[in-house]
Amino acid sequence: MHLSDEWEALVGWPLKIARRQLAKDRTWLRTLPLVHTSPWRPETFSYVHNDEDAKASFETMDDTLAFVGHTHVPAIWKMHRQNLRQAVPGEAPVQLHQGSRYIVNVGSVGQPRDDNPRACYAVYDSERCVVWFRRVAYDIPKAQERFLNAGLVSRSASRLAAGE
Repeated sequence: MHLSDEWEALVGWPLKIARRQLAKDRTWLRTLPLVHTSPWRPETFSYVHNDEDAKASFETMDDTLAFVGHTHVPAIWKMHRQNLRQAVPGEAPVQLHQGSRYIVNVGSVGQPRDDNPRACYAVYDSERCVVWFRRVAYDIPKAQERFLNAGLVSRSASRLAAGE
């Protein structure tokens, strides 16, 4: 498979499907403090994988809180003064403290990639400044079937079972 064909199968076609499904909500989504990639270079689809990526993102952020995705791996980076810390969220709520800044990777409902096949999402309570990460089991064989029926590559479907 040619590189551009592989990119189209793995990324291009799924993006077209998502864009079509979110068409009516795109204006509202643009008002939220979220990016799919990073606050640092969203136009290049850069990832927030590690502390270096998070630091670059914090340097370009005006807001105290940003929600990101793209890696499909839940994580939280906290910047307090010049101290940067990363945490892998668990079941307990995460309290966000005034005076600190945060980048929250919400994980992935559709394709978790942290070796946990359950869908992962985050809930943010803006009044209490708390983030909860939730894991939900779903019908993976049915999701795999839908992937294949949509014309997506079989690798994208098969890795759902392992969360990779």
